[in-house]
Amino acid sequence: MSSIGTTNPGEQEPSSQGNREMGVRPTRILDFADDHIARLASQAPSRQAARRLRTGLQEYSTPFALYLELDDVDPYADTLLDDFEVNFRGYYPSRRELMDETLEVLGLRQELDDFFDSHEEFTGLLTFDYQTLWELLQDRFEMVEIAGGLYVFER
Repeated sequence: MSSIGTTNPGEQEPSSQGNREMGVRPTRILDFADDHIARLASQAPSRQAARRLRTGLQEYSTPFALYLELDDVDPYADTLLDDFEVNFRGYYPSRRELMDETLEVLGLRQELDDFFDSHEEFTGLLTFDYQTLWELLQDRFEMVEIAGGLYVFER
């Protein structure tokens, strides 16, 4: 659903829809992520598990720390880093941007535009129900709304 990008750790806060810029660390969340991972690493059952946690924070930053807070995520699993990469869908500055990208990815916006091209009399009468779309997305994804944006994960 989103593309993968790269930036250097400590750069500005993510700003594009569907942004998977793992290295981006908004300063408002930086202390939370560092403290959270340090606490989990200090309680890790093995050095390998602690190393995975530190690696996850270094490589993925805030989204990784938030991922660890989701239900059913084992912070000490051998597959933790791979699981994160599979499940993190992206950062969205707003709910509307997530919904708009979803409509684009599914091709629904284009289908509606094509319909209007051949049935001009319906232009303006048909639109998307964003409230229902939001409810569907909430059922489909785990979302963490923080620092003015959404971090989106597969359920």
